[in-house]
Amino acid sequence: MNKIKESIIALSSNTAMKGSVYVFAGTMIANVCAYLYHLIVGKILGPEGYGELSSLISLLYIFGVANQVIQTVLVKYFSIKKASSSVGQARYLFEKSTKFLLIILFITGILFSGASGIIADFLHLPQWHFIVLVFFILAFSTLSTVNNSVLQGFQLFLWFGVFSALSIVLRLILSIPLAYYGVGPTLVASIIAVGIAYFLSFLPIRFLFQKEREPFSLKKLGALSYSIPTLLSIIGITSLYSTDIILVKHFFQAHDAGIYAAVAVLGKIIFYASSAIALVAFPMISENTEKKVSSEKVIRFSFLAVLICSVGITILYFLVPSFITSLLFGPAYASVSSYLGLFAVFIGCFSVAYLSIMVSLALGFTGVWVFPMAAALLQAICICLFHVKLMDVIYLNLCISVFLGISLVLFILSKRKRRI
Repeated sequence: MNKIKESIIALSSNTAMKGSVYVFAGTMIANVCAYLYHLIVGKILGPEGYGELSSLISLLYIFGVANQVIQTVLVKYFSIKKASSSVGQARYLFEKSTKFLLIILFITGILFSGASGIIADFLHLPQWHFIVLVFFILAFSTLSTVNNSVLQGFQLFLWFGVFSALSIVLRLILSIPLAYYGVGPTLVASIIAVGIAYFLSFLPIRFLFQKEREPFSLKKLGALSYSIPTLLSIIGITSLYSTDIILVKHFFQAHDAGIYAAVAVLGKIIFYASSAIALVAFPMISENTEKKVSSEKVIRFSFLAVLICSVGITILYFLVPSFITSLLFGPAYASVSSYLGLFAVFIGCFSVAYLSIMVSLALGFTGVWVFPMAAALLQAICICLFHVKLMDVIYLNLCISVFLGISLVLFILSKRKRRI
């Protein structure tokens, strides 16, 4: 009993464990609210209106890749400032990053306005100003990456979890009444939601402004040598869980594509659940790397937690696939259950690969970008060549993710003696 009690106390005091719980809770609340948002708003707008909204959301996802890169790079640098207790330099980095993004957004806003008619025609949208509204959502989301990077880099995981969920919760609450007036007001609700979340996020980071700014030299070459591999890594890993859906939509009948999309949505629950661990581990390992302190315990805990999470949900998908499918999608998607277990194995391996990439970037192993980019290219080629059945695509995904995961783990172990 004493050993069990000691283990529980050790876990409850473990920063990685507590941080993972906070981020996991925020992520799950965000995911549930996002699901309800699509369900409720889709019913209110109807098929035509929801189709327009979905295409605009997809546009946001495309530009969201850049935000992921910005946040990953900034978290790395804010973690370094935390390690050296350089709050004044962190303030300087915050202000410089925000000013730089405001300039980029100003230029992007002009381009968006000029190209809004062309984009609207391409997406078959009835109103060009929808594109302008999307830009404002993008602008607040982009600026929020700096604030969120401070929260993550300084390991304020409770607040990070809160703001991971807040904008989605507000979007759901505000969109329900405004959706009755059409797509435009629904987009306005999202602007208000992300705007409120952005300004509120200054409250937990106000400690930055209690210190005098301390300018420091951020070597551009050094920043690029980290930013470019990070960009390539995130493009590769993002491609691995999105390209298959696009290619299935292209090569298969509409019904089969819909079934595969439903399988992907259920499978990605594993990734969304386990990705919270990587979000917590990244700044902790980055800080330890800067201090030249071993991150072995954090890394071991992170991989163990991802494995437990992935295996647990995968077993559930193998045991009761029909129940889960009917509960979330209804009887029309009954055939999803035959693919669910195997797809879950693919996503489990993918989750291990994602954590391996984030660990590598935190340790400064920027050469890791080669692996996800190569895997993404291989996936696209193989699906184009071999796509007779949906199960063919899932098998290909599984094989590629297994080899990717093994390669990345071996990559980290090969450098372990020097850097961990």
